[in-house]
Order: sequence, then C-alpha cells, then structure tokens
Amino acid sequence: TINPFWKVRLINVQRIDPARKYVLISNHQSLIDIALLLQLGMNFKWVSKIELARVPIVGWVIWLNDHILVRRGDKQSVVRMAEACRRTLQEGTSVYMFPEGTRTGTGELQPFKEGAFILARDNEVPILPVVLDGASSALPNKGFWFRVKQTFTVSVLDEIPEQQILGMPIPDLIDHTRMLMMKELEVLRAETVEC
Repeated sequence: TINPFWKVRLINVQRIDPARKYVLISNHQSLIDIALLLQLGMNFKWVSKIELARVPIVGWVIWLNDHILVRRGDKQSVVRMAEACRRTLQEGTSVYMFPEGTRTGTGELQPFKEGAFILARDNEVPILPVVLDGASSALPNKGFWFRVKQTFTVSVLDEIPEQQILGMPIPDLIDHTRMLMMKELEVLRAETVEC
C-alpha cells in the first residue's frame, strides 16, 4: 500500500474463480478504491470517467493498462465504452464498474445506475459484487489529505449467476444487488465497532 500504517483486510477472496470472467462492481468511496481492488490479484479493465485520466498517478495507471474511458453525458462516448466492454469480455477479461457512477460524499451507498447490469445481461456474464470500506475516511471525496492510520476492507460477495441476471428485470436486479451490498457494508462496520 501507499502508506505503511495502512492495512488491507481481504474477505472471501476464494469466491473469485480465476478461470471466469465477470462484470465486477463495487461501491465507490475514494480514489484509493482501485488500489484496493488490485489486492484481489484479478485481471480486469476498469471503466473510468475520462477526467480521471488527467489526475497524476491515477491517470498513468489508466493509460498504461489501457483501461476503458467514458465521457459522462456524451452518448457516442457511452456507445464506444459499451463496445469496448463487450470486446474485453469476449477476450476473456473481466470488466470493473462503479454502479454509483461517482464517489460518495458520506461513505454510504448511493443509487445505482443500470450500465453494469445491462452489460452483464447482454453478454451473459455473472456479476461479482465487491464491498469496500475505509477509503472514504482515509481520503475523502473532496480532499487529498491522507489519514495516517487506516484499515481498509475488501469483501467479495457471492457472484450473481447469468441465469438469475437473465431472469430478473433490470430494476429488480439493481435493487437486489444494492441490498446485498448494503447489508454487507453494515456487517463490516458492525465488526469494526466490535474490534
């Protein structure tokens, strides 16, 4: 990690099948999130808003690893992003998206956008939800001040299989997935309080 006083707690990483491709999703707390997800040891292409490509260090990671960029509000950019995601999945590489679309200002889950869920349905790929915690207090949305000591948690939930995705309307799938992630976030925070 960037800071020797930071610790990363990985939970249920064994749920990841390295032979499978997924649409990976997680909550979005901070710029640190991508560094945390790299601790999973998975190969994935991250969908990022184009503005982040100009941020030092984060931008270098995006360009060097050929991650997928999208300009929010630009329909042509969204179409190109969807095609790049489809191609990436066809090549056998997972795609990683933040369904909230932007970082939370409070650490709580925001409403989910439908893009990741449509991508999983249209390509018949399982969704793998991942819940992150600790990043919003280590590096808040509106700042660049790092907290000295922090424990981060990366928790992998059970995958949502293709059959379930195909059998649910997208709004129901979004609600179901968000509820699973919200419950896991509550459990993680309860454990932290007990410690």
